[in-house]
Amino acid sequence: MLVTFKMSLQYNQSIKIVVTPIVKQLSDIRNQVRKQDFNWTREQCERYTTLVSQRHAQIKQWKEDGRVWVGPSNAGKDKEQDVQPIE
Repeated sequence: MLVTFKMSLQYNQSIKIVVTPIVKQLSDIRNQVRKQDFNWTREQCERYTTLVSQRHAQIKQWKEDGRVWVGPSNAGKDKEQDVQPIE
């Protein structure tokens, strides 16, 4: 199950942010560790390492599929400025 929501940007642009179950689980583990005074259990450490490697594989697949923006940021540029596409 993917959780998605839209973020509103300048000039009526919007981007879709995808919160995958992996990201949710990573966040849950970090919150648990924070409540434990930053003391990791062996199980938490192993699970966290597994999830991070799965997340890296997921991002790599997204890049291969062309679903991740890799390029310069246009943030903060005026709408009138000529933005040159990267070839």
